[in-house]
Amino acid sequence: MPLRITIAGAGIAGLTAAIALAPSNHTITIVEKSSFATEIGAAIHLNPPAVRILSRLGVNIAAMRPVVCERWCQADAETLAVHKTRFVLREKQARLGIKEDEIAVHRVDAHNVLKEKALSFASVRLVLGGEIHNVDTVSGTVTLADGSTIEADVVIGADGVHSRTVTSVDSQVVHAKPAGVNMYRWLVKIAEARKDPELAVWMDKMGLPSTHYTLGLADTKHFLVCYPCRDGELLNCATLQPATEDKEELSGENHHFPDTVEEVVHLMRAWPKQYSALARLGMDVKRWSLLTRDVPKAYNKNRLVLIGDAAHPCHPTYGIGANLGIEDAGVLGMVLDPEVNTAAVTSRLDLFNDLRYERTAMIKRKSEMVPNFRSNDTNNVAKQLRSAAFADVSLSMEDFAWPFDAVSEAQTAVVQFVVG
Repeated sequence: MPLRITIAGAGIAGLTAAIALAPSNHTITIVEKSSFATEIGAAIHLNPPAVRILSRLGVNIAAMRPVVCERWCQADAETLAVHKTRFVLREKQARLGIKEDEIAVHRVDAHNVLKEKALSFASVRLVLGGEIHNVDTVSGTVTLADGSTIEADVVIGADGVHSRTVTSVDSQVVHAKPAGVNMYRWLVKIAEARKDPELAVWMDKMGLPSTHYTLGLADTKHFLVCYPCRDGELLNCATLQPATEDKEELSGENHHFPDTVEEVVHLMRAWPKQYSALARLGMDVKRWSLLTRDVPKAYNKNRLVLIGDAAHPCHPTYGIGANLGIEDAGVLGMVLDPEVNTAAVTSRLDLFNDLRYERTAMIKRKSEMVPNFRSNDTNNVAKQLRSAAFADVSLSMEDFAWPFDAVSEAQTAVVQFVVG
């Protein structure tokens, strides 16, 4: 039975949810508070489970202009000597028995492809400039900031780390706050960088465009992450540093805003000169404050369910945040199948919570457990999780995450749920 579904947020998780739910003939309204529904940021990783789900949903991944990540390693910034290899893709695929690749894409490219796919369904509409003020979880009524309302059988909160919908599930959840770690992010045209002989040598030694590097230098307190996107035309660069290392403080209200190349050069002043040269080629320089926020007590309440960063905002440690949102969306597509009527919505959303809560809350906590860059968040959710699951992920995030098929698990769970 078709449902009326309202999705708060037209980001990656929200758009993927629309794509997953539309084939069941549900009527879907996506409410996006921005005027153009454009994504911010630079490049992101899509891991094999996310690629698997998007492929099943018929998303044109090639149109995202991906770069396959053949290797992810940590290395010395001066010598490029590798300290640790996170994975070698083909070896990891063979050992885990999976075929999908880990890819890097520009977030805007991914967003555009997902938006086009979502809006290709006649049952999906996008409302821009609609900021959600309140959700009545019992009736499914969504009240916007202008006082207008939308009636829904299901409300999906996909409105990110600054979610307005999360407090309708758990009123005790506090607003996101700075974690004490900042980032500079910028893009470099690889063809331009190669005009500098030293940078050309440096990129060749790195093995671009197939390698993701996390670089560090002794006696400095920051890291530099580099990996290509957009068919290998752009190099995504991001620093991670204690907030105290920045020349100017970021306010908690402005967790990201445009910044200058000079700020990045100042941060990289003790590193070899090619890193300052790389910074000077930077386009679209932004500074971010990593934010932390508790997970709610549950991901659902009555007719409201949370997905993506609204539910479990991750730090970029494993590049996994967007991937969990895609998994959430795929699971919702199974849980809210064409046979669900309005009376069954709450029990189906309970099933979603049972399938997603423990695993995603644990990965969220794990993403914050980085030596010297621990979150200020003192939430003890990790203590509530099964020790066996936590032990598994502590070995390797790839070994834990890649073989898992959230959608197949949900499909089996729905069958068992219906049979009783």
